[in-house]
Amino acid sequence: ETKEIAEAIKSAGISNIKAGRIKAILETVEDVFGKLNLDELKEWDHISARDFLQNLPGVGPKTAACVLLFNLDMPAFPVDTHVSRVSRRIGWFHPSASAESIQARLEEIIPPKRHLGAHLNLILHGKNICRSRKPECARCPIRYLCLTGKETAGS
Repeated sequence: ETKEIAEAIKSAGISNIKAGRIKAILETVEDVFGKLNLDELKEWDHISARDFLQNLPGVGPKTAACVLLFNLDMPAFPVDTHVSRVSRRIGWFHPSASAESIQARLEEIIPPKRHLGAHLNLILHGKNICRSRKPECARCPIRYLCLTGKETAGS
């Protein structure tokens, strides 16, 4: 039931909204596949699988990309705040570029077999070095590509 789901996820915030969405997603998955499992999506092409996921309640481009990449082993490049920040700072994208446009372009220019590694490395770099506040530009191995790094570290 929705109340049980909300109780289980209350630490994540907005549990009542998320609980309803999770319940609806589970019902849809069971209706479509006859079980609570997305493995059948592995037989679909990645575009159809992405469309299916994004049509589920509360599932946007980032969540769909995470499921594709991490669960279904399909090409996708989720863009979170770290990927977005690093990509913009090193000049790959305009500061006003949307997460969706960044995701679409990264999926085009990075070979699919490199999506997982590149995604994880950009996140780690964004968390550990290229932080939103107080980036450690002096430690950054790619600061020569970055306006912030050049200004901060004097490269």
